[in-house]
Amino acid sequence: MNRLYVIWTVTVKELLDFVRDWRTLAAMLLVPLILFPIIFIAVPWFLQGEAEELSSYTVDVNILIDDESNKLEKVLCNHCGRTINNGIRCLGICVADDEY
Repeated sequence: MNRLYVIWTVTVKELLDFVRDWRTLAAMLLVPLILFPIIFIAVPWFLQGEAEELSSYTVDVNILIDDESNKLEKVLCNHCGRTINNGIRCLGICVADDEY
């Protein structure tokens, strides 16, 4: 028997079984026809509602200006920028590692 004939016979049999199963056809045709429009309508509608909700929020920003912090401090280490009060810890070998 020719191999191509066997392949063709099996292909035709599988396609007939596939077409006979109405649930597979319904899932293949109806589900995308129903779900895609719902997705493309519902998702932007939902996101528009979220954007409107976010735009209704107000944010108050308070800036505290402390005159004491504006004074220049002596930099203990040029490598890490550590000063006495800024709390920076150098990760490498630092000249100011003696804990002030």
